Amino acid sequence: MALAIVQEVKYNKQFFGLLVLFLSAGIMLELVVGSTDFSLWMNAQHTAFGDVFFRFATYLGDGVLVGIIILLLLFVRCRYAFLMLVAMVLNTAVIQWLKHFYNHPRPSLVFQDLSLQYVEGVKLYQHFGFPSGHTAAAFGVYTLLALFSGNKISGWMYGATAILVGLSRIYLMQHFLEDVLLGATIGSGISFLIYLGFRNNKTLQQGWWNRPVTAAFRKK
Repeated sequence: MALAIVQEVKYNKQFFGLLVLFLSAGIMLELVVGSTDFSLWMNAQHTAFGDVFFRFATYLGDGVLVGIIILLLLFVRCRYAFLMLVAMVLNTAVIQWLKHFYNHPRPSLVFQDLSLQYVEGVKLYQHFGFPSGHTAAAFGVYTLLALFSGNKISGWMYGATAILVGLSRIYLMQHFLEDVLLGATIGSGISFLIYLGFRNNKTLQQGWWNRPVTAAFRKK
């Protein structure tokens, strides 16, 4: 298992390099600045462009998009869709359990007495902030997509997209930094383990599992 992990990380070093950089920078910010001050700093950076950009970016980790990606993967290889579905179900179960176990307040509740900038049209939640479900979903999805593609450019793209989703949750005042960091760790970790667990499964490597769903309707 250890050798398999090293091989996959090395082969997809662009994605995992960005992941490690993001988590390392986040931990440093937690230790030096603190999540509360970092949220306030992010809030002070609001611009008209940033409001539109991050409002869009946050949907890249939305459950609806995850469902669409799973459906699209059926037209690539059925096993890709299956692995994504398994990872997302497990991801959601873990995240929801942690959210209800800790029930941490979100920024909109913690900062309710302060005059801050909010993005118009974004519904703010006050409870169940730890960890970030959007971030976990984003890192879960884009980790698997990076592993499926094994492409250098795709690795950069998927890694950057997942990070943008995480940052958007802080910018939109939906989560604190620690919510995002744990979400990223859980999302990427579960997807990576699911991928490794099924990587050498002979059933998924052959037959209709390894073909697009449209193959079932083709004439022999």
